[in-house]
Amino acid sequence: TKTGRLPVLIRVHGGPQVQDRPIFDPTDALLALQLGVSIIHTNIRGSSGFGRSFMDADDREKREHAVKDIRTLLDWVEKQKDLDPRQIYLQGQSYGGFVVLSAAMHEPTRVKAVIAESPVVSIRGYLSQSWVNDFMKTEYGDPKDEALMAKLDTLSPLNNADRWNKIPLLMMMGKRDGRIPEANVVDLKNQLQKQNTEVWYIYSTEDGHGVGGKYVTATIYKFLKTQIEQTKRRK
Repeated sequence: TKTGRLPVLIRVHGGPQVQDRPIFDPTDALLALQLGVSIIHTNIRGSSGFGRSFMDADDREKREHAVKDIRTLLDWVEKQKDLDPRQIYLQGQSYGGFVVLSAAMHEPTRVKAVIAESPVVSIRGYLSQSWVNDFMKTEYGDPKDEALMAKLDTLSPLNNADRWNKIPLLMMMGKRDGRIPEANVVDLKNQLQKQNTEVWYIYSTEDGHGVGGKYVTATIYKFLKTQIEQTKRRK
């Protein structure tokens, strides 16, 4: 770039009790080489591998702390001389999709685009379809606890589409997904499109919880390339 500062893609894993570890990711390599994007992988509160307390630090009513970690990361990006705070993009899958959507909702000016793959768009909706065992109740809460569900609704993108600041969005959904209610994802998409938000949507009739393949990779590349070019024109 003219300023020497790189666009930033922040990636958030699903789970949430998963650990993002260093591996060779061909999609990362493509984006870094072709678009000059600096990619940050995160292990926010709730991730495994850092002790039990850290893994439990986002449970139930503490769900918002995971979103706060991304917002704090945005503060860190702004202080880095080689990263461009005017070109910050978020990507997350499943629960990670929930985090990046919620973070963008809370950061309507700093986040420039979002990629949400098979995303949880409502904790309440997620619990209504998924198998609610003791783990799910410990992690997200008992769906019968209306006070807690109401608190989680304030974080859920599906319930707060009016707070979305027309941030361009790429979403993906598989027809065979047994975890995420398709109706919730479509509802969010429709709400945002009615607000004239730029929404790219991939719907796969063959995939379940996770949509992949060369066409998805190509779409992610095209989406980010488009957003980077648009951001540059606005400068």
